[in-house]
Amino acid sequence: MDEPVGRGYGMNMRFPDLAAYWLPKQMDAPHPVPFAGGCGMFMDRTWFQTIGGFDSMRIYGLEDLEISLRTWLLGGRVYVVPRAEVSHYFRTQATCSITWSRYIYNALRFALLHLDGTVLDNVLSYWRAHPDFQEAWTQVEASDIYERRNRLRSVRMFDFDWFRTKFSLELPEGAG
Repeated sequence: MDEPVGRGYGMNMRFPDLAAYWLPKQMDAPHPVPFAGGCGMFMDRTWFQTIGGFDSMRIYGLEDLEISLRTWLLGGRVYVVPRAEVSHYFRTQATCSITWSRYIYNALRFALLHLDGTVLDNVLSYWRAHPDFQEAWTQVEASDIYERRNRLRSVRMFDFDWFRTKFSLELPEGAG
C-alpha cells in the first residue's frame, strides 16, 4: 500500500534457498504463473478441500508457494489476473514470533513434499548449513511429512521436473 509502484504479477522461486520473488507484468490477460502470492489468492472451496487445504506449516513462510506447486502437480492451474489489484499493508513490526527454525521447518516441508534427487539434495544442503537447521529438522522428522509425501505422490499427475520445464525454472548448475 505504501509503494504503489511495487507490484507483482505472480511469483517465482530461487534455488536452493527457496526464496520467492515477484514476477513483472507480462500481459493484461489472465495467464498461468508458477506461484500465487498468499495476499491475493482465491480458489474454489471444493478444490481447496480436494487438494488437502493448506499444509501444516508454521506461522510464516512458503505456504502460498507450497499450495501453488501442489495445485499444479495435482492437475490444477494457478493464474494471475493482472487487472485485479490487491493492496497489502506490511507492518513495521511482526504480530507473531517469526524465527529461523520455523521458516526452515516450512522450507524443509516444501522440499520433502515436492522435490527429488539433486534438487532436493541441494536444498537440504543449503539449509543444513544454517544454525537452526537441526531444530527444524527434528520437528519435521516428528511430523506427518513422510505420510503426507506418500499420499500426495500417489495422486499427483505431474512431478517437479514437469513443473520446472513448464515454467523454465533455472536451477543452479548441478542442481537438477
